[in-house]
Amino acid sequence: MKGENFEHTFPVEAHSAEDGLVNVMSVVQDDAIDQLGRGWPEMYANGEFVNVLVPGLDATEHGCWLSGESAVCRIGELHSLAGGMIRW
Repeated sequence: MKGENFEHTFPVEAHSAEDGLVNVMSVVQDDAIDQLGRGWPEMYANGEFVNVLVPGLDATEHGCWLSGESAVCRIGELHSLAGGMIRW
């Protein structure tokens, strides 16, 4: 994946900017999964696999990375807030 370039041009249908962000991150996530051949981003706690985070809206309608129905962090803050628990 390193060194490869991916370019997307597509309309984003969304009810808000945050909803549009979630839609775009879903496409990015699909590309990463296709290239890595595994879930991305994978979350670990104490060295144990928890699950694959998914982009979605939290209860306040902000674009977040979700673990199940719980928000882990806002999109754009994954590395700084949860980077130690993520398999890139």
